[in-house]
Amino acid sequence: MRFILELLQSKLANGFTWDLDLNLDRNTSQRWFEISGRGLTNYRLGGPTWRTLTVNARVGEQWGLLEGRGFKLNDKGERLIGADGHYIGQNNKVLGSALPKFKGGLLNTITFKNFSFRANMDFIYGGKFFSTTKMFNAYAGLAAETAGLNELGNPKRDAVADGGGIILPGVTEDGKPNTIRVETQEFYEDKMFAFNEKWLYDQTYVKLREVSLGYNIPKTFMGGKLFKTAKVAFIVRNPVLIYSAAGGGIDFSESELYWTEGGQLPPVRSFGLNLNLGF
Repeated sequence: MRFILELLQSKLANGFTWDLDLNLDRNTSQRWFEISGRGLTNYRLGGPTWRTLTVNARVGEQWGLLEGRGFKLNDKGERLIGADGHYIGQNNKVLGSALPKFKGGLLNTITFKNFSFRANMDFIYGGKFFSTTKMFNAYAGLAAETAGLNELGNPKRDAVADGGGIILPGVTEDGKPNTIRVETQEFYEDKMFAFNEKWLYDQTYVKLREVSLGYNIPKTFMGGKLFKTAKVAFIVRNPVLIYSAAGGGIDFSESELYWTEGGQLPPVRSFGLNLNLGF
């Protein structure tokens, strides 16, 4: 479904106009049939990423299904902890969909006499993606959650024998609260590295993609008759990421794929001056 809804187009005063265009898109694709003659009920669209994570089109399921190594849960939905104090993993677990609930853009254009202001935003709501950046930051001990104090008031990076380490939230297989403390480095560097579900995040973001401020130069200022029209505009591209559900500096709007970001470089903000001349 795709439509453009013009919410506001009115003249509030002589020479003043405000145009607001909203564009929304929702994809609800679902696979209904197996591949003819082969009996295939699942088609892998991408992956594997970091050992086991794949994105799939499975019969009877929404297109973009994520599957990989995740947390094993009990009947109450609590994460299960093994005898070593670490999470018990479950392979080939359905981890959600890469498809967003909806996505779109919002374009504001304001004009007043010879001046014009234009702001273009885009956004995504819902859907999941795998963050290689988050995974490696934690693996290397650069992420904020790998440092700080534990519930005892001691540095969590200290050895368990010295009061450091962390206790993972969850329950043992017999339903008792976990009380086993584990080494922080072992958890992030070994146990959680490539544990796919740990590094899945919400795609939701709102980004101001471009802003421009223009001025139509009056004919009386141009002199002569060489040009009929002239407009100058100051333009900023990628000025600000307004909101990101993933946080941590991750800008999914710049991702190279629709379901994963692979250690992306910081996006570039650019400034420019544009001059349009009409003959």
